[in-house]
Amino acid sequence: MPYPSPKDGVLPSVGKTTVVYGGSSSVGSVTTQLAATAGLHVITIVGVKNFDLSKRSGATECFDHKHLFPVDRIVKAVRKSGQEFVGIADAISIPDTIATDLEILDHLGGGHLALTHPHMDKEVSGNIEID
Repeated sequence: MPYPSPKDGVLPSVGKTTVVYGGSSSVGSVTTQLAATAGLHVITIVGVKNFDLSKRSGATECFDHKHLFPVDRIVKAVRKSGQEFVGIADAISIPDTIATDLEILDHLGGGHLALTHPHMDKEVSGNIEID
């Protein structure tokens, strides 16, 4: 799939923000491309060396998954976007990434979490929906 192409230099906006964990993986980069092309403000969580790939795929902002306080920085970026937060797509979906996802969702008051692997923990707050 080609990278998102801005029409007249600008991608369309639908006024919504999503977070993609693992935005430089094969699933994550396609998710980023589709979301950006659909007009979403995309924030990705990737390794520093993959910031450029993630931005070429359509991410507006990238955060290093190894940063000491990624949750605080990501929550701040979502709020700063001023757009409706629609949820997180986790292309990695291992216990560590899911824990980070749930912490982000908790700080933002809940939301939708899409995983590529089943989530076995039944203890999530009532305002979080997991698929």
